[in-house]
Amino acid sequence: LGRALCGLQRWAAGAVQLRAAVAAGDASAATALALGHALRASGAAGAAAAHLQAAIAAHPADARLQRELGLALLAAEQPSAAVPALERARELAPMDADVLNDLGAAYANANQFLPAMRAFGAALKLAPHNPQALHNLGAILMQAGENAKAEVFLQQARQMEARIRT
Repeated sequence: LGRALCGLQRWAAGAVQLRAAVAAGDASAATALALGHALRASGAAGAAAAHLQAAIAAHPADARLQRELGLALLAAEQPSAAVPALERARELAPMDADVLNDLGAAYANANQFLPAMRAFGAALKLAPHNPQALHNLGAILMQAGENAKAEVFLQQARQMEARIRT
């Protein structure tokens, strides 16, 4: 029921059901991931991070849990803490463009622009039409004063987003 509620974007209600499942003994990575996501989406990023850290202790090789921990830490405005979680997710899932894009966002929010550019670039090598990675690389280039290069990526991002909408 908790995952179904989350599928309907009823995050708080889903989190209640998922917490009940965990309390009843469901220690699966899938339930832990769903609860972490529901907590983050309902605005409880700190609780999500604490829950995910405990889940990772039981499932240390789960890239999805590492990524969700990184996203929770970003949502909790702790980008420097998000970087190691997302680096670990990258180690576990090196071909996942979304992980690389999220890693770039963590680096950017931690004011580490060169690693951010590298992560966004790596994401685009794997998924060259990813509008989020295109936008993020454009934004970081704009911050670096590379306006002409930035505009190329930002324009590509707008084009990809327009294609997705149609």
